[in-house]
Amino acid sequence: MVGKEPQFSPVGTKRTFELVLAQIRDRLESGSLKPGEKLPAEPELAAQLGVSRTALREALKVLELSGYLEIRRGYGGGTFVAKPTVEEFKVITPSTIPIAEVTPRQLSEVRFAIEPQAAKIAAQAETRDVRQLEDTVSEMHIFDDRPARVLEANVDFHVAVAKISANPIFVTLLEELRPAVYRELNHLVRNSEWRESCLRGHEQIIEAIAVGDCEEAEKMMRLHLKSEISAEESGRGK
Repeated sequence: MVGKEPQFSPVGTKRTFELVLAQIRDRLESGSLKPGEKLPAEPELAAQLGVSRTALREALKVLELSGYLEIRRGYGGGTFVAKPTVEEFKVITPSTIPIAEVTPRQLSEVRFAIEPQAAKIAAQAETRDVRQLEDTVSEMHIFDDRPARVLEANVDFHVAVAKISANPIFVTLLEELRPAVYRELNHLVRNSEWRESCLRGHEQIIEAIAVGDCEEAEKMMRLHLKSEISAEESGRGK
């Protein structure tokens, strides 16, 4: 709009997603962006941030999946700040974990350190209700033609394994890393071979947890992560 002070400033070209996220988070915490407030239209927002509209769309999609933004379609639609309060927003991405600075390698190291152990403990748990795990697999099948939902269900599976382990630290860490996982998998989710491989891995993990085979659960999770991370690296051209 003419004469209106821009809400955002150019972020440059390095790690667009993290830089866009940082600007939106800063404005939420400062109170300059309120829950429910509508962001500028896509062309204006892209111009303010100094990024392409394609890059902006990718960032907004990940931010939507992470719970930061709500994208409404149709009349009166647009991109809105999600309803949670600033305090709730800080819980999603706490300052103790600098998501904007997490590299793919660092993310892989953390996931390898905690997820196989979480699966092993989950298989040893007295209550091994795998229905939530099975639900995420069903969602990945049902929403096969909706990449964003597939991606969300994939991460939900890993969080659900952590919940079965009954270790709140595992759960909290995976929830906090959710935006970074979305970022790394976003370019893979439309690949049908990757989705099929991912589903097979999930089903093998479910089977091991269901029968209480802790060593197999740990092994299957490790193999699943290795396959997923290998696909990520191939997708990045490494």
